[in-house]
Parts: sequence; C-alpha cells; structure tokens
Amino acid sequence: PIPQLHIVAVQRQLPMMAEDSEEPNEVVNGFLELISACQKQAPELLGSWNAGVGPILRLAAAVPKGKWRRSPMDRWAPERSAEELERVVQKLDRQDEGPEIGADCLPLLEALLRHLLCDEYPPSNSLVGGFLWNDGAGGVLRECEGREVVLSSGVGIKLCLKFVKLYAAVALGEKPVAAFKELLSPELTKKMVRGFLDAPGAASFPSALTPVELPEDVRHVQPLAVTLAGPLAALRLAQAESLGGPAAVGRAGG
Repeated sequence: PIPQLHIVAVQRQLPMMAEDSEEPNEVVNGFLELISACQKQAPELLGSWNAGVGPILRLAAAVPKGKWRRSPMDRWAPERSAEELERVVQKLDRQDEGPEIGADCLPLLEALLRHLLCDEYPPSNSLVGGFLWNDGAGGVLRECEGREVVLSSGVGIKLCLKFVKLYAAVALGEKPVAAFKELLSPELTKKMVRGFLDAPGAASFPSALTPVELPEDVRHVQPLAVTLAGPLAALRLAQAESLGGPAAVGRAGG
C-alpha cells in the first residue's frame, strides 16, 4: 500500500542505507515487516515520508530485527476497525505530501519506536533527530504539484543512521557514554554526552518536523536553520557548553 512516490524514494535511499550492512537482505526484510505492521495498525505512517516511511527505512537499516524487543505485528497503535483502516489506505495516494507535511503522524512513530525498542522508559528524545532530520541535499522527487519528497544526501543519511543506532543502543540498555564513544567519537566526555541527552526539549518526543526547504533547482542551498536542526549540531552545542564556551561556538561548529 505504499504510495508510488514513496516507493521511488525508498529505491533511491535504500542502497545508501544498506551498503554498510553485513546482511543487506535483512534490512529489506525488516523494512517490509515494519511496513506490513503499519498497514495493519497505522497506515497513516505509509502516507508520510518525513514521519513515516523515511524514519522506518532508517530504523530497518540501522537496527537489525534480532535486536528488536518485540514484534511489530503485536499491538502498538490504537485499535480500529478494518473498514476505518481501509479508508485511510485508500487516501494515501491522493493526500498532500511535502517537506512540511506529516507532523500529525509523529505520535504513531513514537508508539512504534517505544514498542519495538524501549523497555519502561525511552531514551532521550535528543536522539530522535536521527530518524527525522534531513539535510535536503539529496534532490527532490515530484509526482505532481503538492506531492513532493525532499531527499537527504548520502552523507546526511549516514550521519542520521549513527544517531538511530545510538537511540537503539541506549533504549536496549547500553551505557550512553560508551555508545557515543563507539559510534561517534572516543573524544566525547560524560559531560558532553549528558549535555546532549538533557538538552531543552529532550523530555518530549518532537511534535514538529525538522525544517527543510523544497529545492528550487539543482543549485539550491538549504538555509543554516536546516543544519542547526540536526543532531550533530545539537551535539556540537553540548560540546561547546561543556567546555565553557558560548552557544554561538557550538552553532558555528554544527
């Protein structure tokens, strides 16, 4: 039931996400299982690239099925009748799609992540940027006016996958500092990691999408606000503050 626009986006992004995996077929199998679960419980996620199919693809690429705490086929979304779910599916190809659309699906994404990976408490929501951030440098797919998907570059994808892996590692019980040192940099200190995880707003799952502009042409450069909304920029800010520097230094390093 995935809209054709999102199928093409998956075809563009999946090879970059799976190239570092030891079992590329497992990435595909995990993705298909997650999509099947969404079809049966929360098909709205299939209609959104920014808050649904894109984050789900990153999840499948970064976190092997063997690490999932629970099956996505178990109940995690509010129960609805088959007729109601089918009405949602029938509208997926006709609804608007674009870089500012999909925030209403974020509670469903949160429910899926908590079910799949978390025990009693989820990890810091500072890590959720790995699922949502988009550097906007991978081009744009346009089905028609009002139905566009802005893609992340390969560099942006690989960065985000590291933060998705961090989200899973912390959710599955690894020590945050050890995980950050292994996946990002051995130079990170406990104070830096704690500053990132305890950043303002980290207690709540995002209610809005990270900003990204619809490119006007191939030379389009995303504004600084896009870079600063990413998880790496947030980490740079935490590093600067842990060393006693002003916030502007961290933003400049983002």
